[in-house]
Amino acid sequence: MKKKSTSQTPRTLIKNAILLAITALALSASPRIRADAALCGCLRYWCNSGAGDWFVASNWCPNQDYLPSCGGPICPEDGGTTEADINNGGTAKITTTAQIAHACEVFLGKNSGDSGHLTVDTGTLDQCNAMWVGWDGKGTLTITSGGSVSTYGAAGIAAHASSSNGSATVDGTNSTWTVNGATLNVGGSINGAAGTGLLTVTNGGAVSTGDKVYVWKSGTLAGNSTVTTTNGTDIDGTLSPNWTLTVSGDLTFDNVASTMQCNVIPGNMGNDAEVTGTANLNGKLLVTMTGNFTPGTTYTLLHCEGLRNGTFSSVSINYPCECFTPVIQYDDHNVKLYLAPAACCTQ
Repeated sequence: MKKKSTSQTPRTLIKNAILLAITALALSASPRIRADAALCGCLRYWCNSGAGDWFVASNWCPNQDYLPSCGGPICPEDGGTTEADINNGGTAKITTTAQIAHACEVFLGKNSGDSGHLTVDTGTLDQCNAMWVGWDGKGTLTITSGGSVSTYGAAGIAAHASSSNGSATVDGTNSTWTVNGATLNVGGSINGAAGTGLLTVTNGGAVSTGDKVYVWKSGTLAGNSTVTTTNGTDIDGTLSPNWTLTVSGDLTFDNVASTMQCNVIPGNMGNDAEVTGTANLNGKLLVTMTGNFTPGTTYTLLHCEGLRNGTFSSVSINYPCECFTPVIQYDDHNVKLYLAPAACCTQ
């Protein structure tokens, strides 16, 4: 009887070599680009009740022995990816350019009654998963002085419970929050509206996403800097420019409850909202005028490089008693406030 050979054919050897190479590549790849990036194998939670340095391991429990990471030998699960939770009212600070902070999923205020704060001041946080600024609790994220946060996956501000509260501020030149390949939700998540969320982008700061910025009915987008998206900015809640807020991409007010809130002062002749794409209007326009105005003056509230589609379904203007009547005017690319000369009113 012939014995069955246990040797492998050249074709089998080549096939196995290819499979081994693919496996090795997958295991060595950064967790930020691996298929299992949705998994965060270990958990570190902030145990400093005050403010402290992210890079001091003793600030992280349960064992106070290592930092959150996007891949490391200490936590073997899922390639060493580590979730970072700040829930005890404390503040983690990333304030150095000497090293980069890493974390998988980050929760600031994960459970009801929790609160957590993260400040990225000149430093960098590079994530391999989502950022949640207020999940069921209260969270704040502050990026300032050229700080940078890169989030690989979804991001949400006041994302889960209706009682949650979240605030994210990106302030100052070269301060950035980049959400790679996903939507940044303000006041909700892909499951719908949730808590009270605020995203403020000011003084040269920038927010960019690989999908949308979606502002739910309990959310507000405010500021005077730049928001860049691949698939547009959608407003169910409130858009509140302060001087010129640039929306790079399309801007859509989704329904009659969505709101654009403008504050007009005599010296501000620029656009409250500058849209590089198409502006699709709906909902309410609220205008508050403060100061002494000149009749016959025109203020641009919104300008879009693409076409303006639709009008605001309702307009409310709070203005001082002077010699003009405020009128909202539309053209193909603009929404303007014109101060039509009129008989002077008396109080």
